[in-house]
Amino acid sequence: SEVIYGLVKDYLNIKTPYYSNTAFASQIYSSNEFGEDGLVDGIPVWCFIFYCLRAGSVDAAISVVQKLTHAPALQNELRNILREYKLSNDGYLSRKTEEQLKLNYQRTIRLSNDAFKKSVYSIFARCAHDQFYAEIFDKVDDFLWIKLKKVSFAEPERESTNISTLGISLPDQFNLSQFKQEVIEELGESYFDAQDQPFLYFRALFLTLQWEAAVEFLFRFDAYRCY
Repeated sequence: SEVIYGLVKDYLNIKTPYYSNTAFASQIYSSNEFGEDGLVDGIPVWCFIFYCLRAGSVDAAISVVQKLTHAPALQNELRNILREYKLSNDGYLSRKTEEQLKLNYQRTIRLSNDAFKKSVYSIFARCAHDQFYAEIFDKVDDFLWIKLKKVSFAEPERESTNISTLGISLPDQFNLSQFKQEVIEELGESYFDAQDQPFLYFRALFLTLQWEAAVEFLFRFDAYRCY
């Protein structure tokens, strides 16, 4: 985890070198324009956590949280969430935790100015599947990654009906069928620039388990029929 932590930190210092400037970082933190809830090693905490998760390391994200000594309540909340997330074999938090996070997202998090914070919470809660921040997700692979993170593979009965009694209306869960429809019907070939980047669209279909459509699409190209 420390290796990934260091790699993500170095990457962010190159990608966003102004974060390593303490004076500037303090300025952008106070303005809440680039980050909320403070800094860790000169990097806004939510940005740091997000890229640790994007790198596939929950342990590295936990390492970031361990350094949130200036915000003990937030540190404790995130530590518990990340540990539960790590221990889950299928990537699910418990129903109770997930529903509480959905409520928190609807009440406060969605109003945040920090796109990284909203993205991290929406991954844990598997919500806000229609929210997409171009300043973060500048590659199609990133789009596919966060969409798949929000897909719910659970059976419908897993969802609790008690959440509606709290007086907050939450969006329906985002399932794989909906994501398939979005990729092939709502977005389609033009979004993925399929004619110029056929393997990109093929990958989008393949990763969403649309095997027949993926093979049929690639078969249209003489040069790729052998594949």
